[in-house]
Amino acid sequence: MTREELEAEIQRLKHGAEGLDEPDKTFKLNDIAQLEIELQGMALADITAALRDITLPDLNEMKAQIDAAVDATKAHEQRVNAFNTAFGLLKTGLGIVL
Repeated sequence: MTREELEAEIQRLKHGAEGLDEPDKTFKLNDIAQLEIELQGMALADITAALRDITLPDLNEMKAQIDAAVDATKAHEQRVNAFNTAFGLLKTGLGIVL
């Protein structure tokens, strides 16, 4: 890899890390900043190996996690609504009996 390719890869990693949630975002941006500093003195082969060690979550994996959270929220809302309906019926029934 050329120096320009490494700088472009670092920028790509930085852009990808910006989309992460805390604290992962801070840790990854710190790792990337260290790579930028090391770029000044390291051999290109060492930098390439360091870049390979940084892994960002796959977009499909992030989407699946978001979808699972949305589904869990919907399921929770349905359980709360069912409980409230049952509680309302029970309360009405007890009110009629008393």
